[in-house]
Formats: sequence, structure tokens, C-alpha cells
Amino acid sequence: MFGLLDSSARTLTTLLVFALLVLPSAAATAGCGSSQVCARSLLQTSTDAARAFDLQSINQEPLNVSILPGAISDGIAAATNVTITTKFTGVKDNKPGDLKVVAMGVISNAIIVVVCVGIFISLRKKYPLIYSYNKMKDEASRLPELPDTLAGWIQVTFQISTSEATQYVGLDTAMLIEFLNLCAKILCAIGVPLLFVLAPMNAVVGGNTSDDMLSRIGIGNIPVGHPWMYHVYALFTVFVCLVIQKAVYKAQKDFLDRRFLWMKTLPEPRISTVLVRHIPEEEQSEEAVRTFFEKVFPMSVNDVNMVLHADELESLCASRQDAAAKKRYAETVLARDNVRPTTRLNLCDEPVDSITHYEEAIRKLDPKILEEQKRLRDAAGAVGGVNSSSCFVTFKRQREAVMALHLQYTSDATKWVIAAAPRPSSILWSNIRADGSSELAMRIAGYAATFGVFLIFMPFVATCTSLAMQLKLGPVLGPVWISLAPSLGLTIFLSFLPTVLLMISDTFFCHSTVPARQHSLQCNYFAFQTVFVILVSALDGGDFLKFLQLCIRSPLEVPHKMASTMPAATHFYLHFMLVQWLTQGMYLTRWVTLSKFISFKALYTEEDAKEMAEPEDQDYYGIGAKSATFTIFMLICVVFGTMSPALPMVGCLTKLLCKLVHGHLAIFAETQKPDLGGPFWVTKLKHLQFGTMIYCTLMGGVVYDRSSSRVPATIIFFALLYTAWHLYRFDHKFQWEHLPIMDAEASVGSILQRSTILDAASKFRKPSSELDLSKVGVAGYRQSELDFEPGMETARKVDILSPR
Repeated sequence: MFGLLDSSARTLTTLLVFALLVLPSAAATAGCGSSQVCARSLLQTSTDAARAFDLQSINQEPLNVSILPGAISDGIAAATNVTITTKFTGVKDNKPGDLKVVAMGVISNAIIVVVCVGIFISLRKKYPLIYSYNKMKDEASRLPELPDTLAGWIQVTFQISTSEATQYVGLDTAMLIEFLNLCAKILCAIGVPLLFVLAPMNAVVGGNTSDDMLSRIGIGNIPVGHPWMYHVYALFTVFVCLVIQKAVYKAQKDFLDRRFLWMKTLPEPRISTVLVRHIPEEEQSEEAVRTFFEKVFPMSVNDVNMVLHADELESLCASRQDAAAKKRYAETVLARDNVRPTTRLNLCDEPVDSITHYEEAIRKLDPKILEEQKRLRDAAGAVGGVNSSSCFVTFKRQREAVMALHLQYTSDATKWVIAAAPRPSSILWSNIRADGSSELAMRIAGYAATFGVFLIFMPFVATCTSLAMQLKLGPVLGPVWISLAPSLGLTIFLSFLPTVLLMISDTFFCHSTVPARQHSLQCNYFAFQTVFVILVSALDGGDFLKFLQLCIRSPLEVPHKMASTMPAATHFYLHFMLVQWLTQGMYLTRWVTLSKFISFKALYTEEDAKEMAEPEDQDYYGIGAKSATFTIFMLICVVFGTMSPALPMVGCLTKLLCKLVHGHLAIFAETQKPDLGGPFWVTKLKHLQFGTMIYCTLMGGVVYDRSSSRVPATIIFFALLYTAWHLYRFDHKFQWEHLPIMDAEASVGSILQRSTILDAASKFRKPSSELDLSKVGVAGYRQSELDFEPGMETARKVDILSPR
């Protein structure tokens, strides 16, 4: 139910954004002078949209989007956050009059952001559990104080450093905020000279006498074959590449210090534990694994925890937890209504008392759980059997754990695979105990399924749009529906796309932890948006397969293909970035989480309602999707920024707004997420460098086709080689995954000693989610079901309708 609510909220959000944009865009495009004229204009554009998206024309003829005014085309594309082709999203060529649309976009989106901020300020005081929960917790006493002034929270948010944020929310989330800061700095560094040097040169040197200043300051104003202006563009391209590479390398160097400090201050037992995968069958027991590692590290192994095949025990414990949660809900209803709730075991059965029923279910499950625990403990001593091919080995010192990560133990690299131990609460035990025999085949199937998503994207959107356009709602609702219908298929697909990608990841890829799923989503979602957002104009009718064939068969034609289509859509991407102000303002209000909290509060206590309303939708707003989306925003400004000099500065403002929104909510409001300690950050930097290569390819094609000399293209070619070399060198220069052996502690020491060192360095608390682990001891890497005792009840979210 929670996933359905979140997905419905995503769809509603995109449709709402579109509805808010259509009217002001129509007014700007048509030059409306009154509300009546605007209404008539909107009705006419709706009629034109219906005519453009007629079913017969979609099925039999190329779609004519030239009759679609900017209101519909911009609204569709902006409301959905990504674009496909001119047929279904309105990605159109630059034209005179775009400046009016952009100006209206600045005004309307700025107003909506101000309104959202006002709503946030009001709700923050009324619902502190949703907007200031981390500050209310006892352990959060060292969080900065939030002044009661209207803008005080803004100043506090921007003053929090990355080191401080790491202590508050963990390294991954802190580096996400730092990435926004890095992007803002880069865009400011390249945007200022582009806007104040290149833009005036375009306006003065260009031959276009149009009154539309937005077109006059762009590359389209420069005549083809100009003797020297394209040399300037080549030099600016080199400048952008240098700025990005220098900033990326400096940022990664700073990250290494934070990463190694984070690794050296992990709590016990994580700091000295490694995950061992693919243990040979004859070695699959605690004693055999201990003996194996004692040969390499004599007297250094503290404990070995085999991962057991405990499917039946997990099922029993899950059933008991569900029964306990439903019993708790029934007791809440009894206390609230003074009426004992009832439930039906089957559709035709008589209702039974809920509390009595669940108490009886728990009473029956407890002995079964104890019996299954005993069976597993007795069988775990033998080799194989209930023991899987994975285990956790905890050493006495961190140094041995670090050394274990660097060694190769046999000539078969697929055996005894060692990895750093993840946070215990984030482990996906069912994936860890998989034997890996079919891992290669499953991976191939997973890649094929992901590729299939790329291929079905356009047919799905076209089909949904065609069906939606056949629905007749009469003269009153008809015009509104016709305005929204062209984007319906795109909205539905994109609302569920992260969920679909995660489903593919969960089905075919064996991720050991919850954050690893998010990292997989980051990579796949970035690839999808790169194709269907940045490169969409270069696709022939949205045919991804045809474009892929062109890249394989004639790679030298790709720059020309990109140069012939992408520069003409720069105004669209400028408007696209402005719409992100609106989406970020809506995110600041946390309206989905607040809605769930208010609904649950009517049935549960405030604390229970808060727990059930959190976290925010992790498919669409998790760190994986956020990382991919923020990188795409950055690349839009980089790839199209030189051709549209105003774009980088708009992107800089957008990044600062994102930092304000996500920086504040992550630290003060949202629940802390499991921390991998940097993979999301490193992947973002590599994606940024890859996107810079796309930028060089595009600019190379543009100057090659438009310049009378081959010198500018040659200069950009060397800039492309420079970027590619730095991307290749990145992984070799920065060894970030494992702590260097010389930096590992000779003795682990106590958690208190490490906390004292950290506090002395930063004077900030460790994340509570990590500190809690120091209390569990070595048992933190033993499946919790093995230690389950009757009477233990862990908090578990349940469907609020299921007990009835």
C-alpha cells in the first residue's frame, strides 16, 4: 500500500506541475491581455493539441507538432522532468518569442517557490515531528539551533559544512549535499565568462537582427563559416573541460580524507569485520573458516558468523512480527473507541475478536520459532548443510581486516571473495546467502531486461497517449483533459520508472545491502536520462535502437548527428531548468509524508504515525534517484551551456536551491539512511566526466560543421582526449574503496576512545544510526532471527487496512 501511495503521489505531482505551467505559458506565448483572452487561448491550444495527437495521425503519419504552441509543448516536457521526442514532449526548435516564455517561467516558478517556502515555514511549527524531528531527538542536541525568524533556517542550512553534515547524516548524504555545492561552484566559474564575455560577443558579432535577445546571445546568432568566432567557441570548450576536471580532482582528493576518517571511526564490530563470499563447499562451517584465516592471520580472528539458510525461521519471525503489530493496532483501536475490534479469517467466516486472535497466533508461533532456532544451531556445526557460502569474519584489530581486503587467497579469483562489512541493519540476508552459481546468467538477463526498458519506452508512451486522446469528457472538462492527455503516457512511465528499474535490479542482481540497490538505480537511471533527456534531440523519432546502431556502425557520424539537432533546443532546456525550482519547492513542503502522517495519526499515536509515514519514497526520492537526477541537471547546463550562455547561471541558482531544500530536510527532518561511505559520490563524479565527453563531442560536431576552418574542431578533439584520459586515470589515481594499510589502527581500542578522537577533531556527534551498532557487539553480524526470543517485538510497518 505504501508503494502505491508514493507512486500515485509521483503521478499526481507531475500532472499538477503541468497544470500549473500551462496557463502562464499560454499567456506568455499568446500575449494574453486578460483572463478571458487567456481562457480562449488555452481552449484553442487544447483543440490544436487534440488535432495534433489524433490517433490516425499517430498510427499512419508523422506527428505534426508545429501546430503545438509553446504552452503545451513546454508544459508537457517540464512537468515530466524528462523528454522523449518532439512528437510527445514538445522539445522544439528555438524561435523568436522564447524570451517571453522564459521570463514568464522565471516569474511563475519564483512565485511558487516563495509560496512553498511560506507553507513550509508555517507547517514547520505546526508539525515538528515531520519537519524538525532530528532536532527533537535527545541525541540531536548538538544540531544547530534554528532561529524563529522567517529566514533563519536558510542561513543555518548554508552555514553547515560538509564535515558537520557527515556527523549528522552520514557520509553518503553529506557528499550528496557537497555535490550540489560543487556543481554550483563549477557553473558559476564557467557561467560568468560565458554570460559576460561570450554572450555579448554573440550579440555583437552575430548577423541576426531579431529583437529576441535570448536568440541573439546564443550560438545560433553566429553565421556559418564565420572566420574566427568558432575558434573562440573551441577555446571556451577547452576552458570548460579544464574547470570541470580540476574541480573534480580537487573534490575527490578532499573526499579521500573524509572517507578514510569515516572508515577509521566506524563502530564495533563493523570496523574490524569483513564479508566473505563464495566459500568453497568443503570449507562452509565456522570452524573451517576460522582455521583458514588463522593460517593467514595467526591468533587474529575474533569471531566467525556463518550466514545460514534460515528461510523458514525468517518466515516464522515475520509472521510473528506482523501478528504483534496487528495486535498493537487492535489495542490502539480499543483504547480509542472503547470497542473491541474484530476481523474475518476468511470471507465467509464469522468475525472474531482481533486481540484474542492475534494473541493466539503469537502463542502458536513462539514454540515453532524456538524449535527452528534449535534445529539451525545444531546443524550449523557440520560442513555445508544449513551453512551458506557466505560469512562474516571479525578480527581482533582493524589492521587485519584491512589487510584481508587486499589479499588474494587462491588461484581462483571467484573463491574467497572479500568485501568490507556493511552496516548490519542494511544487509539483505537472502541475497548474501545465495550460492552465486547462476549469478552470471542472472546478470545477463538483468542487462537484457534493462535494455528492454529503453526499447519499450516510446511504444508505451505512444500507446498511452493514443488511448488517452480517445477519451471524450465533454465541453467542460474536455479542453483540460486534452491539455493533459499528451503527457499522460510519459507521466505514468516516468512515475514508475525508478520502481521498475529497482524491480529488475532486485530480480536479477544479487545486491548484498539496501544501499547497493540504490547505487544500481543511480547507474541505470542516469543512463536512461542521458539518452532520453540530453540526447533526445539526436534520436530519430525516438528510435533508441537506430541511434545505437549509428554509434556502432558509424561512430564518426555521431557528432554530426548531434550537431544537426541538439543546438536548436537550448531554449527548451533553459525552461526545463526553471521548472526545477517548482519541483524543489514542492519537495520542501514534504506534502506526501505529511499527508501520510495526518492519515495515520487518526488511527495511531503520533510516534507510530511518524514512524509509518517515514521514510520518503525511496524509489523516486532515494539517494540513487537523487544522485542521477542532480547529475543530469548539471550535465544539461554543461552540454548546452556554451551554446546558450544564460543556462549555466540558471543552473547555478537551481543547484543552490536544491542544496537549501535537500540540505535542510536531510539534516533536520528526514530519517537517516544506511551509509555506504562514498560510492554514490564517486559515481556522480565519473558520470560528470562522462557527460563532459558528450559535451566535447557535441561542440566538436558543431564547430566542424559550421566553421570554415578545421582548427577549432582539432582543438576540441584534444579537449575530448584530455577528458577521456582523466576519466580513465580517475580510478587509478584515487584508491578510495579500502583504507590504506598504513592508515589502519594498530589496535582497535574502545568505541569511546575513537569517539573522543572524532569529537576532538570536529566536536560533532556521530550519527545515531552508527552509534547504536556499537552496543550490539559481534552478534551484530549474526542473523537477528537466531537471537529472537518470545516477547521481542520489533517495529514493523503494516497496512492500516489489513487488521480490519
